Amino acid sequence: MENLEAQLKTRDEAAFQLTYFLEPIVNDYAHIIIDNPPSAGMLPMNSLVASTHVLIPIEPDGLSLIGLADILRMVENVRSTTNPDLQVLGIIPSRFRMVRRQAQDVIGDLEKLYGHLLLPYIKDLAEISAATTAGYDVFSWASESSQSYRCFSNLVDAVVGKLGDA
Repeated sequence: MENLEAQLKTRDEAAFQLTYFLEPIVNDYAHIIIDNPPSAGMLPMNSLVASTHVLIPIEPDGLSLIGLADILRMVENVRSTTNPDLQVLGIIPSRFRMVRRQAQDVIGDLEKLYGHLLLPYIKDLAEISAATTAGYDVFSWASESSQSYRCFSNLVDAVVGKLGDA
């Protein structure tokens, strides 16, 4: 990843490289999902410039609220300088543990500050970790009746619904 970041920085119009790469295929797909590491480097910047919508996963802890504010500022900066069509589609609380008081407090803060953007949360479940470790998505790994399958299914339904409204 560091090598790719370094290579991107040396190119002309560095922030547009992913946009240029996707241009020939963008009309072949209804949606293209780009997953990024949690950083403010050139890779996430390229993704924001190339995207129409952003989903922001957040672990419900105190520091995540600070990180979320930073991400939202980055999105607004991209919107105002290079991609006026960029929209935050939603915020996804992930690895949520209802028994943790701090997680409940952060969810409460998220609801107050960003309630219109809050999507169904993803619980911190062993089955999700097992699927990831084994290299599978939850839908391939878990049964339809499992809690992890339902968490992700609810999230997908909410995202598709918001995309329909966008």
